[in-house]
Amino acid sequence: MKILVTGAAGFVASHLIEYLNKFKSNYEIIGIDNFSYGYRERLVGLNLDFLEADIKNIDQLEINNIDAVIHTAAIAPLPENEVNPVLSYEQNLLNTVKMADFISKVGCKKFIFLSTGALYENDLNFPSKERDHIYTSLVYPTTKMCAEHALRAYSETYGISSYALRLFNMYGPRQDFFRKQPPLIGYLLKCLFNNEIPQLYSDGEQSRDYVYINDLAEIVIELLSNKYNKKTLTALNIGSGVSTSVNEIINYLGLIHGIKIDVQRNPSDLFWQKYPQLFTRKNPLNKNIIKKEVNKYSLADISKVTELTGIKCDTEMYQGLKKCYDYAKEYFEKCN
Repeated sequence: MKILVTGAAGFVASHLIEYLNKFKSNYEIIGIDNFSYGYRERLVGLNLDFLEADIKNIDQLEINNIDAVIHTAAIAPLPENEVNPVLSYEQNLLNTVKMADFISKVGCKKFIFLSTGALYENDLNFPSKERDHIYTSLVYPTTKMCAEHALRAYSETYGISSYALRLFNMYGPRQDFFRKQPPLIGYLLKCLFNNEIPQLYSDGEQSRDYVYINDLAEIVIELLSNKYNKKTLTALNIGSGVSTSVNEIINYLGLIHGIKIDVQRNPSDLFWQKYPQLFTRKNPLNKNIIKKEVNKYSLADISKVTELTGIKCDTEMYQGLKKCYDYAKEYFEKCN
């Protein structure tokens, strides 16, 4: 099987490639990345044919005989999508359509699209179940929702088996430590190994569904098998079905490290203060939306993906955090 992976140097894609190398060594993998968000070091040791390119130019690349596409390339940080919504729609929506159009031209029949559990940002009933029409507020989940609609229409028109994997809070080794607004676990580990006090923006009791990266990889490998060939888009929640609070994560990392982790608590509406341009425009971003985002609850209904694949994302939080910790420890020791 020949697989094209976009955003290959990203956190999720590099793990998927590593997992495919280990468990499906006969698969031929082509990776594409322009390094706008990915890191070259994530590709070290991976077995793939790598193209440094922008997928907006996919039609100009010599790529043929593709059996499946795993499309991970996107602008993911929520505030960066808000700062530049036009670029966000170009990268997250238009490039997804471009990839769907490309694979129809080269005869590829399977498309795995990484969507997001952030689509459920306004849910009030839990666990969140897959459905086609969801009300969204922020730019990032809106671009993903639009991309799903476009993919569904395209898949049914051109006979493509597509899957929108609605990722809840994905975590694992190689998660970003340094971007402007890093994910929680990467940020906490950076602070831990740099002797910094984490700056958090709530009481820590907010709770979300976290899913370990290798659990996602097992589902992707299963979906790549030829038995899944429904010619439409199938949306699947990718979560653990367990919600874990920020304070629980802090306590777990403290136990692993052998210390009590002190944090500084700040008001929720200051969470995106590194992006002042959102608040200096004549119509500023509503800070109540930021408060809501910081304090939201998430929990995935995972019955659909479990029924379809037989796989449950059941890596325990402590076990997954220990692997993240071990990787970060080695990484920061090398840096220092």
